[in-house]
Amino acid sequence: MRNTVGVCPFWDDPASTTCFTDMCGITALNPTLTIGNIMSSLHGQYDLCILLSHAGYDKDVRFAKEINGIDDIIGGHSHTYMEQPERVNGTWIHQSGSHGKWIGKLQLNGIRTKGQQIAVGTIPDAQTQAQVQEEEKRGIALLSKPSYPLSQT
Repeated sequence: MRNTVGVCPFWDDPASTTCFTDMCGITALNPTLTIGNIMSSLHGQYDLCILLSHAGYDKDVRFAKEINGIDDIIGGHSHTYMEQPERVNGTWIHQSGSHGKWIGKLQLNGIRTKGQQIAVGTIPDAQTQAQVQEEEKRGIALLSKPSYPLSQT
């Protein structure tokens, strides 16, 4: 029985350097090496490793092939709709389409991961449907505000 889950978030590969990354003090790192290093540094502290990825389906497949020890990748960015998870090099990969149209439900047991896509608006559980609607409102409000003021020089 698995008791401890290690979750590693990953956003898409940044450009090596841009004005924005320089301004914010962001340094681009190799994602495959970085994820592998994080997993190595935490080795033995988790029973199940989940990578939350916003790199796109093709990169998720690459991560599964190149990084040993990831149990599941829950991905986004490429808007890939997957009816069922796919297993690549022992890693389950799943994505739930785009624009909040679907909620992916995964049952993770290590041996066989099952997936289900539930169309938003048809969620049978009223409490979950209400939470989805509340998060949608919150997301729209947050994304409607400017993130950073830029001077007009």
